[in-house]
Amino acid sequence: MTGDVRILVLMATYNGQAHLAEQLDSIFDQEGVEVTLRVSDDCSTDNTFRILETYAAEHENLEIIYNTAHKGKTRTLMKLVYEAPVEEYDFIALANQDDVWHPGKLAAGTDHISANTSRPELYYAGTNCIDERGRLLGDEFEEYDVCASHPGSLLLVRNWALGCTMLMNGALVKLLRRRRVFDFARGCDAWIHAVALYCDGYVFADLPHRHVDRRLTSDRDFPPACDDLDPDLSAQCTTMAQVLLREYERVMSPDAVKLVEAVAVRHVSAKARRFLAGRTDIMLPTNARTSKLRWGILRNKF
Repeated sequence: MTGDVRILVLMATYNGQAHLAEQLDSIFDQEGVEVTLRVSDDCSTDNTFRILETYAAEHENLEIIYNTAHKGKTRTLMKLVYEAPVEEYDFIALANQDDVWHPGKLAAGTDHISANTSRPELYYAGTNCIDERGRLLGDEFEEYDVCASHPGSLLLVRNWALGCTMLMNGALVKLLRRRRVFDFARGCDAWIHAVALYCDGYVFADLPHRHVDRRLTSDRDFPPACDDLDPDLSAQCTTMAQVLLREYERVMSPDAVKLVEAVAVRHVSAKARRFLAGRTDIMLPTNARTSKLRWGILRNKF
């Protein structure tokens, strides 16, 4: 799909003056699509306001909303998602305030998901990680391509579908707004990914292709340390499964319900742990790490 494809890009800003202009330029330089950018600023105290106002004067396709109180990035961004006028656009995309998009970033996803369908559909891709100065570090989730075709993995390992790479159709946004969740145990990226994956939707994983230079803040090491049996992640997985089951069980397939329910109760049910450990669709990037995860589930260590 190319040409007059209308895409609404949603962005939450807060004290983003350092790299905001570069991100805005890369959004307005998208090729093959018609872009509208809607930004909600979360009470910035630096020059973010002035940068947005300057760009708004030059780009009639930039809309700015100002929060009256500081709400945090997740609440600010998801409010934009829930209130997006999906009837006016073919797709919805999410943006950080400090990345750099390649010119074909948005167009890349339009060939893989459909706007004119009642089925919720999601596209996501890989990223190039860069540091504060724009120097290339690598791809944080390159090895997770093996997990993308194994739907059991998402509820038990790191989320590898990043919001800054996502493209959603209107049906997925409508499904998300049916249950306007704002408190996400694992972040809104993982939540959107899970709703699309487990609620009778379609997900196209394009991890081998990278259309975003994602900027890592100076306090993050690359590659990040990763403990597959991290207790904090274990608790987050349990909570997300419980919320997902509570809010969306009625639109899940029977197999998805069994999977999500098992994750939700695994710490109190040996039967659920055996069920999960025996599933072939729970994968980590290497066989050794997958075996460690299964061992951890069976012994109630994760």
